[in-house]
Amino acid sequence: MRVLFVSAGDEHITGVYRYDREVTSGLAQMGATVQVFTPEGPRREAGTEDGTAKKDDMSDIGFFLKGVGQSISLHSKDRKRTFRSVLDEFRPDVVHISIETSVLFSPLPKLCHEAGIPVVGTQHQPMQQHATLSGAFSVASYAMMLPFIKDFDRLIVFSEDQKRIMERVGMEPERMVVLPNAVDEKKFSPGPSNFREEIGASCVVLFVGRLSIQKNISLLLDVFVRSKFDPSVKLVVVGGGDQETTLLASYGKCDNVIFTGPIRDENRIIEILRGSDIFALPSRREGLSLALLEAMSVGLACVSTEVGGHRELLEGCGFHLAPTGVKTQLKMALRHLVENPGLRELLGRQARKRIHERYTLRGMISRLLDIYREAGANL
Repeated sequence: MRVLFVSAGDEHITGVYRYDREVTSGLAQMGATVQVFTPEGPRREAGTEDGTAKKDDMSDIGFFLKGVGQSISLHSKDRKRTFRSVLDEFRPDVVHISIETSVLFSPLPKLCHEAGIPVVGTQHQPMQQHATLSGAFSVASYAMMLPFIKDFDRLIVFSEDQKRIMERVGMEPERMVVLPNAVDEKKFSPGPSNFREEIGASCVVLFVGRLSIQKNISLLLDVFVRSKFDPSVKLVVVGGGDQETTLLASYGKCDNVIFTGPIRDENRIIEILRGSDIFALPSRREGLSLALLEAMSVGLACVSTEVGGHRELLEGCGFHLAPTGVKTQLKMALRHLVENPGLRELLGRQARKRIHERYTLRGMISRLLDIYREAGANL
């Protein structure tokens, strides 16, 4: 199968970037021929001539937009002409559009259908499904996106909750497919690590993600510091973002809080995960966090707000917090987990089992290929 994969973000939008990288590499490993198209134009194919993936095939692909000027240029006649030429030359069986801000690619479904090519999209827009201000914002933002995605032959969403919001704003349910994010459970697996000894910790609470308002990292820091755990209990914050300077000024001198900054080395991330005990993600809105999936796959006890697909993911194998009264719930959850190593181990085993049952990368790619075929059959 020949797949033209259209990407719409950059490596600073970490989750979307990594989704695109993992999906394109996974497709190539399963025999598909994949070409990536970005706002800057087409990029080289993922994998070799016979569809087998090379280890570093996707590592240097510069996904995503860098500014408004480029997003406007995508709608120019030159960009449309470039995209048409890629369709003519590559002759894909399907076009897959990975969307964070779908308006950027609004001309593309029409161009694909004119060429008789089915279009599949993945809806990455973060959301909250509860009756809160953030939940109302989610519904409004989804409604604004509808005109630009309603003509997709298939729209991939990450959870039943996300699907319900899309239906609520008018997306035809028969066009939607629930296909959660997934993780390579062989790569992200329990294993030895010296990280706990490296930082002198008896217990490690970990956050991995953008330091942004959406991730609500300031709440986690405040709850952790006010909990006054033993000094050997450490909170490790991995990532960078627009709140980094402010957070460092407020918490950077705390003895049991460690800011690593962004880490690009995947092996180092795995080493930190394996040397941690608890993963905490108190986000205001999410799609389905890859960082959370990876923590579960390594076998960490996890606590997260039940936004995006997190309630379905964590039900029965972790702490999922209602988005109202998060501070009190988070404080109680962290206290229970820090003080009960047996509970951490139990939830860690259950979390890894959940990944094996429902969220493996190979299973997701296999289902994705089926979705491509269904989209083509219904064109």
